[in-house]
Amino acid sequence: MVCLNTKQSQEKQKPFRIFIGTPYLTEGIEDYKCPIEMLQQMALYGYDPNNLHGVEFLKTPKNNIVKLSTEENSKDMLISDVVNHDLAIVGSAKSVEERVQMIRGSGLVVARYSIFYGKPSGYTGNSPESTGYSLDLPKVVGCATTLMTDDNFLEALVSREETRIRSAIAELNKGKESAPILITPYLSKALEVERSKGGRQWAWKIN
Repeated sequence: MVCLNTKQSQEKQKPFRIFIGTPYLTEGIEDYKCPIEMLQQMALYGYDPNNLHGVEFLKTPKNNIVKLSTEENSKDMLISDVVNHDLAIVGSAKSVEERVQMIRGSGLVVARYSIFYGKPSGYTGNSPESTGYSLDLPKVVGCATTLMTDDNFLEALVSREETRIRSAIAELNKGKESAPILITPYLSKALEVERSKGGRQWAWKIN
């Protein structure tokens, strides 16, 4: 039997860290005041109750751990603790776009999860890349979950190598040509930033 020392064990257990800043991935049925409100959200804005409500950790096929942070368990995480994440998945409300613009230059890869997938925001008219989104996801829970648990993508993400990231996403998009994960021109700019600390590839910090 092979035993790992404490340092090796801790090193192996360091998770990938992802910030989720959209209620469409985290709100539960009980968060709605009445069934009619929830049905409206489902019909008009793509709410899916089978989301990540109450989920704090995900496990990948290679048994890597992904720690999820949300606005509920992290104070203003997108701004104050942004360097401690490998990826952020957020919506496209005007206030959210403003926060994404505030962290441009941080090097964080931000994915948009919005009904405006594939086009400019219907709220502000801004394109995803002009706001600072590097990825544009179909508003489908399964798509976001698949991205967050794909070992090839996560490992490419922390490598900061654009070619690897593009290749991993291309692999994920196979068979999904009608609604693929889109890469915006801003990805290249985000990856130019040399990040000194952050999620899995830098300092490990669990709140």
